[in-house]
Amino acid sequence: MSDIRSDCSTFRTRNAGAFLVSADMVFNTEEAYLKWRDSGVVNAEAIAELLRVDPATVQVIDYPSANAIKVTMPRRTVAGGPDDTDLDSAAQFVPLLSLRLP
Repeated sequence: MSDIRSDCSTFRTRNAGAFLVSADMVFNTEEAYLKWRDSGVVNAEAIAELLRVDPATVQVIDYPSANAIKVTMPRRTVAGGPDDTDLDSAAQFVPLLSLRLP
């Protein structure tokens, strides 16, 4: 079983505007990227469950030329709002580190 931490060279989240968060998973090799992409593990339902958002609002985008998968989803609150605890969304990736290949 492979975990996403060992297969990614870069794993980050950041704001994609005031209302969205994007997660970038850049894989070490094309082989690792294809393994994860083809497994179907990185999908809207799995991401939504880990981040507690509606799966209908999660978008998973493949970037083969960069050996990367990008996930975009809504922020829980507006960036910079009074109840915002992660202004840059830099810590939102942590639950996604639990993704594992079967």
